[in-house]
Amino acid sequence: VDRQAAGAAMEAIGRVGELMALLEEEPAGLLRSGGVGVRDQKRLARALHVPEPEAGWLLELAQAAGLLDVGGPHRDEWLPTRAFDLWREQELPDRWATLAAGWLAAVRLPSLAGQRDVAGKAVNALSPDLVRHTAPAIRRSALTALAEYPPGRGVAADDLVALLRWRTPRRADRLAPVPDLLAEAARLGVVVGGVLSSGGRGLLATGEDGAADGMRG
Repeated sequence: VDRQAAGAAMEAIGRVGELMALLEEEPAGLLRSGGVGVRDQKRLARALHVPEPEAGWLLELAQAAGLLDVGGPHRDEWLPTRAFDLWREQELPDRWATLAAGWLAAVRLPSLAGQRDVAGKAVNALSPDLVRHTAPAIRRSALTALAEYPPGRGVAADDLVALLRWRTPRRADRLAPVPDLLAEAARLGVVVGGVLSSGGRGLLATGEDGAADGMRG
């Protein structure tokens, strides 16, 4: 599990680094709605050789980790923050921990990008429409349930949702994002096949420092 988690973590770190390098050279425009435009997302996807939804996910991950924000002379561009300069000089476990901790605490649901809003318009990555203040609690409850299993053991997404619904029936309507959140956790190496990695356990238990130590282990 931890070997596969390390592979996913390395890929996430590398992709975010590549994305930020591209945005250093040519920032993405800020839409009036607050998100990033489809044209810029397509440009980044082509340069990274990834599907457009993957580029959107990486933008969301970088923003959650504090590496990407609105700036420029007119504050109308998405570009790397000063924190990115520090991040890229850190050791790999610390870089991963920054990404994972940012994701865990994010009040956004990246999986909603591309879906239609009430007006029938597709929601852009980095749009305020992706904000869901219940997101951190949902992530933590899902990971906490996985942490109850012995190391190396876990449960499938559907079974985890069923368990959480049974435990919190009054909040069952909030659990719809759980499968997508687990897919994001897998992209980061927090979860592998429904099993919490050592880095994931460290992240859940003690935050960013513990996550870095877990990934080093």
